[in-house]
Amino acid sequence: MNGLPPALDLYDDKTGKTRVDIDATRGVTLSDTNEEPRAILAVPGDGPTLALTGRHGHVTKIGSAHLMTALTGENHKASAASIVMWGKDGEVIWSAPPDN
Repeated sequence: MNGLPPALDLYDDKTGKTRVDIDATRGVTLSDTNEEPRAILAVPGDGPTLALTGRHGHVTKIGSAHLMTALTGENHKASAASIVMWGKDGEVIWSAPPDN
């Protein structure tokens, strides 16, 4: 054993770039043709998360997410029953429930 967690990578036949990464600690990552992660499904100790990232930097997370209140800098965590959307500037643009 090499000390690394079990993992499986699937590559694009034509380019040889990683398109799917399944890792025992990070979860499942689906990448675009430039190997940029676009969808991540993870189940860390603090709750499940599905993260979708657009080409221009917008992010949507369904499930647990770490959040920071812009005015106070206070950190808190959204529950697994939440949806949070960030704009390309990293600011929350929408969330449900609305008090996330």
